[in-house]
Amino acid sequence: PELVKRAVERKKPLDDKGQQFRDGILWLTILDYAKSITDKRVTLISDNPKDFAEKGENQLAAELDKESKSLGIEIKYFKRLSDFVKEHASEIDFINKDWIESTVDYKIIDQLFGEILTDTQEEGVLDGVELDSNESTTGHANRTDYLSSNLIDFYVYEKSDGIILLNLEVEFETEYEIEIERTIERDTSRYDYRYITDPRTGEPDMDMVFIPDYTVEQEYDYKFDYPMFRGKFVLTIEDKEIKDYELKDWDWG
Repeated sequence: PELVKRAVERKKPLDDKGQQFRDGILWLTILDYAKSITDKRVTLISDNPKDFAEKGENQLAAELDKESKSLGIEIKYFKRLSDFVKEHASEIDFINKDWIESTVDYKIIDQLFGEILTDTQEEGVLDGVELDSNESTTGHANRTDYLSSNLIDFYVYEKSDGIILLNLEVEFETEYEIEIERTIERDTSRYDYRYITDPRTGEPDMDMVFIPDYTVEQEYDYKFDYPMFRGKFVLTIEDKEIKDYELKDWDWG
């Protein structure tokens, strides 16, 4: 009944058409659960900021926040698991930038990200190349061996069993060789003089004649593009040694 009521009233997290029933069921379930526990606090992690968040931020929508607080419940919202982990990061003395630079094997970092780039659709790369007015891409792009990485940020999360999760945000620059098609227009048309004899007088005369000479040719060439990416990695640390590397997420830089 409550779900139907929300649909009729267009009440969040249902949309302005009274749809998104699954979001409504999820929200009501969270409220029921939060009311059943002692501390009345729940963390909601959902990649659906449109319906749950305030302007797409890591903040619960004002309408939902007001509703939960009226029930004596505190609900903390995060868009991504990585956002939650970052806010709850731990302070580990020995893990600092110097330790990371000297201990992390960036060859593994580059290899993991390189595997993602191999499977990445090339449309974004093709859209980034600068073209002249008479040039277009053929759709073929090859990534070269060039890959440069740079540590942007890091934070640490210590689990209850003592295992440490080191979260790294790394910026990558790579190189793509992109095939282009270039249209070459050549116009060598000219006027030429032609001597003729006037049939009435028998006198020589001169006439100007236009001689068209216009060609269009296609040639193929290559241009280079250097797109930027960002990757999020989680490294598992036990006894101050890195045991595992995992690429969690990536996006265009």
